[in-house]
Amino acid sequence: MTGGTGGHWLVRAEGARAAIEAAADALDAVDPWPMLSLASFELDRNEWRLEALASDEMAAAALGELISNISPQLEVSAGIAPEADWIALSLAGLPAIHAGRFVIAGAHAAAGISPGKKAIFIEASEAFGTGHHGTTRGCLLALDRLARMGPVGRTLDIGTGSGILSIAAAKIHARGLWASEIDPVAAGHARANARRNRTPGVRIRIGAGLNRADLRKAGRFDLVFANILFRPLVRLAPSIVAVLRPRGRVVLSGLLNAQAPLARLAYESRGLTLEHWRKLEGWTTLVLRKGVP
Repeated sequence: MTGGTGGHWLVRAEGARAAIEAAADALDAVDPWPMLSLASFELDRNEWRLEALASDEMAAAALGELISNISPQLEVSAGIAPEADWIALSLAGLPAIHAGRFVIAGAHAAAGISPGKKAIFIEASEAFGTGHHGTTRGCLLALDRLARMGPVGRTLDIGTGSGILSIAAAKIHARGLWASEIDPVAAGHARANARRNRTPGVRIRIGAGLNRADLRKAGRFDLVFANILFRPLVRLAPSIVAVLRPRGRVVLSGLLNAQAPLARLAYESRGLTLEHWRKLEGWTTLVLRKGVP
């Protein structure tokens, strides 16, 4: 460890891509999340870097130990984070993300987006989710597939984060768009992103899952996104199934590959049928459909 004793700490790990991805995936799965932010990116052909922002020196030491235990071959260091918006700086060089008809980009990567693509503009900020993760891309690819099959209909996005999935649904003319987010800061960024993308029809509410009267009274939905974590996905299964219309679909993500069978069982035991699944970067996205009573 190097650095002083105050302010946020930045933990860095460098090494081979496989080791970096293993550490990033394992850290991302820890509940509660032990970091303020997490990013991984390529330095050159054979070298990758992971950066995790910690609240203090003690948290940084714990993160460094976690990374070393998961991928002992990595070089891990930590120190006081520079007085700068390091999240924005670390994301500034990231490329646009392509997922079917959708392209997610910040201002630095907006040029050159092909005509006919559905562009979603998300800037680096305190918000949660810029599309550079297998869970978000899995959901976007699932939405792209469903949209090619026909109109998407009324949509609910549970744990909207930066609002990417709600904005994407609005871009393909889904209707009756609602979103929930437990973190007020993230909800504020999601609203700003909806305005930036000219999708004001998304109703974003602060609350956990469906724990709001207006959401429960909003009626039933044709499509529900839940890109969160394994335990809340299982816990929310009864309420999510209850708000689905007959033949409605739920897209579940935030699942490590090993967690997907149990999450699938939680929904299939309530009358849903697996329609499609996709694995990306160690994560699984499930699409399940509700049968007709």
